[in-house]
Amino acid sequence: MTVGNKRNGEPFSSDDVDILLTLSVHAAVAIDNARFVIEIEKHASTDGLTGCLNHRELQGYLDQEVERAARYGKEFSFLMIDVDHFKFINDAHGHPAGDVMLKNLVGVIHGLIRPVDLLARYGGEEFSVILPETNREGAKRVAERIRKAVDESPFTTPQGHPVHLSVSIGIASFPLDANTRSGLVNAADQALFTAKGGGRNQCCYYSETPVSLIPKDQSRLATLLQDPMLKSLADLASGIEARNPYYRDHSQRVLQLGTRMAEALDLGEQDIRSLQWASLFHDIGMASVPEAILNKWGPLTLEEREAIRAHPHLAEVLFKGSVRFESALPVVLHHHERYDGQGYPKGLRGEEIPFLARVLSVIDTYLALVSVRPYQPRFTREEAIAELRRSAGTQLDPRIVEVLVGLLKDSGDPEPRS
Repeated sequence: MTVGNKRNGEPFSSDDVDILLTLSVHAAVAIDNARFVIEIEKHASTDGLTGCLNHRELQGYLDQEVERAARYGKEFSFLMIDVDHFKFINDAHGHPAGDVMLKNLVGVIHGLIRPVDLLARYGGEEFSVILPETNREGAKRVAERIRKAVDESPFTTPQGHPVHLSVSIGIASFPLDANTRSGLVNAADQALFTAKGGGRNQCCYYSETPVSLIPKDQSRLATLLQDPMLKSLADLASGIEARNPYYRDHSQRVLQLGTRMAEALDLGEQDIRSLQWASLFHDIGMASVPEAILNKWGPLTLEEREAIRAHPHLAEVLFKGSVRFESALPVVLHHHERYDGQGYPKGLRGEEIPFLARVLSVIDTYLALVSVRPYQPRFTREEAIAELRRSAGTQLDPRIVEVLVGLLKDSGDPEPRS
């Protein structure tokens, strides 16, 4: 507090001094309290040893980044970093030396990432980095830069003993490897496990791990997969989803909603089974589409669109001649027809389109709208319902649209992929 001379030139009285001292004390207390709150908040959000974000804050930032990326159709990547054989360092040099190593390691990593990137201590000797708007290839470059820098940096203990550090890094990208926070963490953790199992001091994509190719939630399909042919088709469908991760679990979600729609439409047993089979295998023809087209981020060229439009014919080859799939084949073959006749592969119009194909088209369109796709931001449920109604009579059968809308409003729907 700075006090100038009185305007009248007279000296300060004892009362003036008492008032000034009282104001100073109150100001000092307020400043101390503010500093204390800032310090408490800092300790609540950062790791006490390294100064990085702590585990709890990391989860919050991941949630925010997933929501932002899903909403605006962006990519981002997540790294899990583990110090190789760190227990040996603690055993050989003591835990205080290990703490120094971790703090120095953080300094190395901080020097290699952007200000917008977020470094956190996940726990123990594990660290995580959130890389906003960074695709898989960009994340691999960052990870490899970190791995190489750590491997080549001269670390020393407080006593001056040289110590060699190396790290293994798992890489997962949104939405290629997962569409949720927990899924992304699990994918990066699986990639880290593979990197460590492969000899350590290396970086690994989630897509390079064995677990990434294992079909998920097979128990849901148990009632349908009763013979080797069905099992082979399911494996093929899972392989397609592995090539095209924007559609991860998509066929199973179509199956779930298709089963509910079959009940709402009061379909017979054979139609229900046909719709279920078609739901599982409606995109099986995508096996004929190059992976570069499946995962392209942006508008397709005319040639690329033609490659996509040709995919139903592979399903025709796979299903033709099978008595079991005879009723499901028209559903799979024609679910990309449009109600106004502008669809493919035959340009059928209105009632010419098989009824179950029109049902599948409405279901598939809705789930595409509420999922992450490379060509559009994800819609909310309300936005997707509005879009369905705008497409009624042109792309979609209006009556089936209203049945689905009623089902969604009455009993909810699968949560949008976030």
